[in-house]
Amino acid sequence: MKTLIGVIQSEANQYCQEEWIKNLQRLKGDYDILIVENSYDDSNFEKLKSRFKYVLKGPYLNVVKERIVVNRNIVLEWFRNHNEYDDLLFIDTDIFPPSEALELLKDCKKDIIGTACWIVGNAQTVRAAWNFFKDDVKKGNHLDFVNHLEGNVRKIYEKGKVVKIKEIGLGFTLFNGQMLRREKNIKFGSSEFILNEDFNFIRDLRKKGHDCYINLGISCFHDLRKFLLNEVK
Repeated sequence: MKTLIGVIQSEANQYCQEEWIKNLQRLKGDYDILIVENSYDDSNFEKLKSRFKYVLKGPYLNVVKERIVVNRNIVLEWFRNHNEYDDLLFIDTDIFPPSEALELLKDCKKDIIGTACWIVGNAQTVRAAWNFFKDDVKKGNHLDFVNHLEGNVRKIYEKGKVVKIKEIGLGFTLFNGQMLRREKNIKFGSSEFILNEDFNFIRDLRKKGHDCYINLGISCFHDLRKFLLNEVK
């Protein structure tokens, strides 16, 4: 069962690009990697093209959200047009998964499943996930979720429990291929933004009856230095 790992990359993430590539190369499993590079110029695209088999040049748009939507859809359509892949894993280029993370997600056999993340910044490290089915977590804010973790559900990390949730960011999230091909009309940006393009995409799939889960036994490191330094443009 071969996986397509879909990546959107730009020069904004060069601060951790080399470390990220080395970590990705340690990921266990049977997969190909597709990178859609969307920087303003071609320098980073050329670097990546010399190191990966499948690298496409995506459009650069001035509005970040629009750029992310367009380039995620390039990955999605490429996957739907290549039937040799059984599932699609989206990974962000500031996410560092443990080597066994992909195999563990595949073993869960869910339509949509992601991982927990370590968020690092300002000398504070927390684990974060997105939006349980809880009345007291309404905005999808990871800090709300972390506060909730301190109470009733903190121990589920230690047990590696798989939990149904409302939505999850696409930092390291696996999608069943048959589902994605069956729901071919669902794309990123299909509905009006509520929070982010990834949340909306998963909400659209949930409306079709596909549940979203998180495996809390897998923790990825999330390097957010660029956000903390206000470098995102």
